[in-house]
Amino acid sequence: MQQEVSNWTEMHAGPDGNIKDDEADCAAEKEIIDLEAEEGKKRKQIASRSEMWDHYTKIFDEGQLVKAQCKYCSSQIAAHPVLNGTSGMRKHYNACKSNPHVESKQGILSITQGTSVGTWKFDPEMLRSAFA
Repeated sequence: MQQEVSNWTEMHAGPDGNIKDDEADCAAEKEIIDLEAEEGKKRKQIASRSEMWDHYTKIFDEGQLVKAQCKYCSSQIAAHPVLNGTSGMRKHYNACKSNPHVESKQGILSITQGTSVGTWKFDPEMLRSAFA
């Protein structure tokens, strides 16, 4: 057993008699990157690919996109690129009452002079033709 230990020591010992550390040798060969020097650089902004950004204003906090504000009703929706994406913006766009691009699907109940109840939907074209 003593012989095996001395053989191993001879193989792994350096010229000064100390045992070499393979990890330390590898670390000396690796390139050292100064992270503090890289923090000053800002990432290049890429163009937004979603068409939803045409209807929202970007809100940044400390240089990071965090929210989007609706251009029609001014409500704020979470829009972090990794955590939220544009799904919440798309849902709000389709449900926004102030959005001029989405037509309301809900009719209004109206009661006529009799006892019947019916639905009524405002149609500006029909109103113009009735007055013309």
